[in-house]
Amino acid sequence: MLAYQANQVTGPPHHSEIGMQPRAGINNLPFKNYLAEYIEADMPEYDADFDLSWSDVTDQRATELEKFLVDNHKQAVVLWSGGIDSTCLVAAILKNFHKSNLSRVQIACNHGSVFEYPKFYLEHVKKNFQLLDTVEFYKKKFPDMNNIVAIHGNEGDRLMIGMTPYYDWCMSVRNNDLLDRSWKKDPDTLIKYVAEKSRSKDYAVWYYEKACQSIESVPIPLTTYLDLMWWMGFNYNWTHQVIGPWLYLNQTDRISWPQYKNRIIAWYNTRDYQQWSMKNNGPMVKHQGKFGTLKHHAKDYIFDYTKDKCYRDNKIKLLSSAQKPNSLQGRPFAITDQFKILYLDRDLEMILQLLPDQMQ
Repeated sequence: MLAYQANQVTGPPHHSEIGMQPRAGINNLPFKNYLAEYIEADMPEYDADFDLSWSDVTDQRATELEKFLVDNHKQAVVLWSGGIDSTCLVAAILKNFHKSNLSRVQIACNHGSVFEYPKFYLEHVKKNFQLLDTVEFYKKKFPDMNNIVAIHGNEGDRLMIGMTPYYDWCMSVRNNDLLDRSWKKDPDTLIKYVAEKSRSKDYAVWYYEKACQSIESVPIPLTTYLDLMWWMGFNYNWTHQVIGPWLYLNQTDRISWPQYKNRIIAWYNTRDYQQWSMKNNGPMVKHQGKFGTLKHHAKDYIFDYTKDKCYRDNKIKLLSSAQKPNSLQGRPFAITDQFKILYLDRDLEMILQLLPDQMQ
């Protein structure tokens, strides 16, 4: 049984994500798909009364992590890329941990991390944590360090940005007037926009139709273009963000999914972060055409700790590389129920045998 299908089937020509897995509502993709359930990345049921702020949820997450490390006599390694999401979680640790427990946390980073936010590195990371090289940690230390849990912030984009961030950024900066339009009342403009960005009219129509079907199958209030794009990321791409680091680690078959699952903490993969996102599913709407307002909730949280006004007002979303020390060897096509990764070039015969039973 296939639990995962690759992006080649469903994405535009330039799209770099590995796969799409719906978590809620109907599964309107060509394949049956159960990966979200297998890796416990299900979407919580929408709670219209949820009222916690980003700061509330982030403080709570840090407090829970500290208790987990102390109670279980564990050490943690934070995979700090230097980007907004991982910097937010490091700030949360610095803000909420008792000073005596900071020694339980190490930071894995590289020159890219430092380059992306040198002031934070010098004033907060270097002074408070033991440092590890990201590549060294991934390749040599993590597979053999049984008392270590690694922490990543991959899902931050899906909380605050849509399925294909390139679409959202271009719309927020170059086509800001489109943000509040209704996807239901004005489909043609949205389809034209996505077609221009993806260079494929067929893909744009497919994207719009799948998004509409998915939105109409859930009780979450989604009305604008931006709501639609947020939903496509939050529903279809969240699972990839949770499992993505394992795909890189598993290229040498040194760590199985059960081993990885017990030793990794996906910082943003919690009920409350997801509920926050569902209640704030248009967090980019008030950009007013400025890159600097992207992810302002996380940047405000960082500012509350660092008082770095320049970072808060001007930091933009970049493609951080520090958490991915090497590119994937080949393109994963599927993951079986036994968490064996299948590649088109290596496992084509097995894939062809399995595919017929997995078609919807």
